[in-house]
Amino acid sequence: YNEEVHVLARTSIASMDDLAGKKVAVGVKDSGTYLTASLMLDIIGVKNVEKVELNPDKALPRLQAGEIDALFYVAGAPASLFQGDDIDGSKFHLVPITAPPLLATYIPAKIEAGTYAFEKEAVDTVAVKAVLMTFDYDKKRNAYHRDSCKAVADFSSYIISSLDKL
Repeated sequence: YNEEVHVLARTSIASMDDLAGKKVAVGVKDSGTYLTASLMLDIIGVKNVEKVELNPDKALPRLQAGEIDALFYVAGAPASLFQGDDIDGSKFHLVPITAPPLLATYIPAKIEAGTYAFEKEAVDTVAVKAVLMTFDYDKKRNAYHRDSCKAVADFSSYIISSLDKL
């Protein structure tokens, strides 16, 4: 399934280019949000972004307190973090992601109007695919690892064969 890229920022930040020189929460190192945010900023060449390594749930109160200017969050919409009425739509919004290099790299997506109480209009963005992955850690393939790999394979097969029910 698709996970939309949410960039929540002050309303004065109208585009991804406006993140230049700003403090932006990009997730914690090696998280999906961190990897996507870092790559996107590199692809479009936004300069002098101060990347703040914070999980989105920790970044949201810091954004609201004025300690950072924006936050990235890669999650399927509607993201529970943005549900409710605690985000002031007169101060914060989702930044549209429309740069051609990003649209060529990622899946074009849209967060529909009303998905979040603070967002009254549809917002163009991009998405990444969520995937299930595993890694064979032991070249000797002992019984524990064989059983672990079989469990992941069985689980994957169940998901694929039950998509209509899920």
